[in-house]
Amino acid sequence: MNMLMIIVLISGVDLFFVEKTSDLMVKVSPSIKTKQVTICYSFRTTTWDTVGTIKEDNRFSVVIHPPESLKVIGVYCLYDNNAIDDNGGQLYLFEVSTSPRFISRISLDHLSTMLAQARKKIVSKTHIDEAVFLLDYVRSMIGVIPYITETNQEFEIHTLQSELNTIYQLLSP
Repeated sequence: MNMLMIIVLISGVDLFFVEKTSDLMVKVSPSIKTKQVTICYSFRTTTWDTVGTIKEDNRFSVVIHPPESLKVIGVYCLYDNNAIDDNGGQLYLFEVSTSPRFISRISLDHLSTMLAQARKKIVSKTHIDEAVFLLDYVRSMIGVIPYITETNQEFEIHTLQSELNTIYQLLSP
């Protein structure tokens, strides 16, 4: 395995709950050498907050205080040399629930796959209830996923919304 592949595998953003709180710990393993990392994050909108991190060994971390209505967090990183780590233009996206507590990575590609599965179920007229569940889940996520305006990700979200509306129309007799 070459060195670049190893760096890609160990770099990125991780998200954890802080013990006995609803606070979130963001940990970053930079893919490049840097002395400082700034975390940019959003819980629902196109408004982004920033916070500096603390260096611990080769990782950087910070605690974020989320709102009570937390469902999704989007994260990207700014390095001290003005480099940006935005997960290849897809942002680091996590679905978060405080009760029951869980954190799961999500992506627009996953939501697109769910829409394709729902379409297939509806067209074949099998497992319509599963298709409706998938559609409802995707609709609830599309409405809260943070994105940076005027980017490819914004276009992808609007495309998913359009596809979702088209598939819902297939349910009508």
